[in-house]
Amino acid sequence: MLQKVKYWIDNARWIALPQSLLPALVALTMAWNYSSNSILENNVLGESPFSWGLGILAVLGVALLHLGMNLFDDYFDYCHKGVDYRGEIASRGVRARIAKCYYLQKEGGKSSINDLLKACLCFCGLALVVGIVIFIYRGSFILYLSLLTAAIGLSYSGAPFRLSYHGLGELTIGFIFGPLLMTGVYYSACGAWSWSELFISIPVGLLVSNILYTHSILDFEPDRAAGKRTLAVLLMNKKAMLFFSFIFNFFPFLIVGFGILYGFLSPWYSLLFVTFYMACALFYRMCWFVKDPQKIFLPKPWMGPVQQWDKIKEAGIEWFMVRWLLSRNYVTFFCLILILLNIFI
Repeated sequence: MLQKVKYWIDNARWIALPQSLLPALVALTMAWNYSSNSILENNVLGESPFSWGLGILAVLGVALLHLGMNLFDDYFDYCHKGVDYRGEIASRGVRARIAKCYYLQKEGGKSSINDLLKACLCFCGLALVVGIVIFIYRGSFILYLSLLTAAIGLSYSGAPFRLSYHGLGELTIGFIFGPLLMTGVYYSACGAWSWSELFISIPVGLLVSNILYTHSILDFEPDRAAGKRTLAVLLMNKKAMLFFSFIFNFFPFLIVGFGILYGFLSPWYSLLFVTFYMACALFYRMCWFVKDPQKIFLPKPWMGPVQQWDKIKEAGIEWFMVRWLLSRNYVTFFCLILILLNIFI
């Protein structure tokens, strides 16, 4: 049984969990900070005692829903195009990664599409149970927020909207992993929301979107060949692609600076600017990718964790992973600084 659970957690790409867990922990520690200092500012939805139990339960629900949505993404992609199309594209000479949904592929696949659907429903069902418990204690606002999040999440790659196929995937993910997720965890923990939480959720959401947008630029050719209209494919123009990369990388700092200047955020939040170098480094590498996709950049210690680099080189995807990992580690450090600020200021 435990082996089966581990199998589906691996298939659900648990390695991507920091993209949801870190924003959730930012919201949880922010709720604790405001509650402990009795400054639930601009509280418009009432005030309840802070609860670590409900807050941690909300973080668990976020993780379960994230895993379920990752599997649903595989399910909808399979139903729409199958899972072998990337290999077919690569065989035509298009530079593409071909590891998606390996567990469903014709050669070597261990699971059926029905097995995948059952796993999707299990993860999302457990998340629903968590949501019901929080709803009992916190009321209808959590219910409405959860339903909205689930509906948008399923529409990411599911019919009828297939948002990720129409250039809206990046913005959808940013909205879910930023304002929706963080407001949900914050409200679960303390029964209220604040303008400061909502304000900081926007740059966090943009940085999570940046992971996906970086991915879409790197996968521009195979996505275009497969008819998947990501934002990069929709833009087509290389200068336009880099303009949006600039926005996703640097606009969060403009928002933080504005928040500090006008009193939405503590001056201590200026410490977030220590990640500015990572933004510059990532944008520089994306400019080089658009100019010369063959140029290889090696990982540097300041980039943060880079797991299994030898295997990445063996698979021939270092050109992809060095940029994707930098975009992931960038938002990781940004959120970790926020968490430490919430704990100590």
